[in-house]
Amino acid sequence: MVNITLEEVPLGHSAQTSSRKRAASEQTATLQKRNKQLEEENKQLSLSLEELDSQHNLAIQNVLELKTELQEKLSAVTASYEALKKEHADKFINSELELARLKKQLDTVMQQQKAFESEKQQLQMQASSYEAEI
Repeated sequence: MVNITLEEVPLGHSAQTSSRKRAASEQTATLQKRNKQLEEENKQLSLSLEELDSQHNLAIQNVLELKTELQEKLSAVTASYEALKKEHADKFINSELELARLKKQLDTVMQQQKAFESEKQQLQMQASSYEAEI
């Protein structure tokens, strides 16, 4: 029988270099793969950012258009309000003037009525006096 023992034999310099090259090559391949993934992710993120920027610009444009439209409506409503306010003030003044005119006319009619009442009483007294003489 033959006894054979296996001993660990250290690798030679060329074998170690080859092993290192293979490990470096694998690491390079892994890094290149990761780099490609990151570049693709960066490309997708850039496209998404451009889309968001486009949507933001569109939204800002819509807001500015609405702002302009609302400012125009506010101007129209303000002008209408001012016109109605002036019309109301004019009508109020005219009604106050008409009320004053009617009060004056009422006072005149009341004075005339008192004068007629007084004259009526005098005529009734004269009629009574004439009746008494007759």
